[in-house]
Amino acid sequence: MKKFVILAVLLLVVSSPQKNLAQTVGGAVGAASVSAFVAGLRGLVNDIDEKAENLIQLGNIAAAQQQMLLAGILTQTIDQIETAYADSLDKTIDGLSVLEQNAFTNLQTQFAAAEGLVSLSAEEAQETIYKAQGAANQLLDRLPIGDRYPVFYGATVGDLSPAKGEKPADIEILGFLLSDPHLDRKRPVVSVAGEVIDAHDVSVLEDRILVSVPLEIKERLGLDNEPCNPRRTFPIALQTFYAEQRGFWPIRWNRERTAEFSTSALAAPDRYDVLLEFVATRITQKWERRTFETEPQYRNVGCERGNNASARFEAPPGSRLLQCTAQWTGTSNLKRQSADCPVGGLVATGSGSIRGRDKEWTGNCPGGGHGYFNIKGSYEVPVNDAEPFSSDYEFTDNAPLDVNANLRIDETLIDSTIKIAIHRHLCTELIDQIDISGVTPALRTEQSSRNGNFKALLQNGQVTIEE
Repeated sequence: MKKFVILAVLLLVVSSPQKNLAQTVGGAVGAASVSAFVAGLRGLVNDIDEKAENLIQLGNIAAAQQQMLLAGILTQTIDQIETAYADSLDKTIDGLSVLEQNAFTNLQTQFAAAEGLVSLSAEEAQETIYKAQGAANQLLDRLPIGDRYPVFYGATVGDLSPAKGEKPADIEILGFLLSDPHLDRKRPVVSVAGEVIDAHDVSVLEDRILVSVPLEIKERLGLDNEPCNPRRTFPIALQTFYAEQRGFWPIRWNRERTAEFSTSALAAPDRYDVLLEFVATRITQKWERRTFETEPQYRNVGCERGNNASARFEAPPGSRLLQCTAQWTGTSNLKRQSADCPVGGLVATGSGSIRGRDKEWTGNCPGGGHGYFNIKGSYEVPVNDAEPFSSDYEFTDNAPLDVNANLRIDETLIDSTIKIAIHRHLCTELIDQIDISGVTPALRTEQSSRNGNFKALLQNGQVTIEE
């Protein structure tokens, strides 16, 4: 019985720069030696492990699992290559059989295609993993070794929270020769958290095993308890069966052997509650009516004599709706008076005249006439009004963290700030926060969280928050 323990805690991650994969595995395959090809693969494993380390710190489960699967496929393939060519590692690949050369070339092609794995969609990344696995399995099938035995690459785990219900494939296990045709594809035995999964919940696809985890096991894992505590790992164990050939030609037979693998995984991605608060001051313009009145001008007149007066007022720039009235006040001994104040744009020009009384029939003048002339009126001026503005956006049970919010940002807002608070789902404890100040409609900026676990992108008034 072969027993393998592979500790692969499946966590979330963000990517670091990665070398060109085709260059890493040695450029032109044919001219490279087997040892050079293997050295290139080991360098690639180191790159992927470094990327996974960064992703673990940031908590991106889906991306982390894919990186670890890729590393697992490579690591196991390296072991198989070194075993098969233990005495001929210096041999060039173009010196191997055509089938072996094609398998090496295909392996390099598929891993070169996986260079942008993190930037792909979940479906595209999964398809890339499958192709890399297929290329590795093709190579393992063509290596010049004796008996083949099962190889375990790793496992991906979905969200096992009981609230998510039962799914056809909560866990997917990838490997090589996980069911042996020489043993009529005897089904492997899968255990989750120490409990054997019923055969009806296990689907075997030769090099992949799909596992549906019963609800009672999910509930026993306590995935929905203690929201402020980090998620707990749980064990996955796999027992596979393969045939080992015995005897010599023409008398040969198969003996059943077992291989056991185990790994540790996280039951579900972290789920987050996010509160986004957009705080600003809104400046609005309103029209305020103001009055004016010029200083009175004194005028006097004798009998049968006249006098004139004028006044001018100019409203401030930007004003509107200027109105004006001209008047005489404090008048005495006048025969008649007139006053007018026409408006032209922002200018009011008032004019007035008075005339003294007629002389009596005896020629006597009854007294001097007089009065005070001025203009008065009103106009409207624009006045800015400042008032607090805030808008809240709440996102709950988000896993993995991927939030989009369209903010109402316009030119009337000043001193704008975006405050983002991130909590684990149902936990009041703040785990991280992001602050973006000086927000304008045209601002485009990327901002990391205080602890570096999350990032926000603001563009065209839309905020995207990711792990």
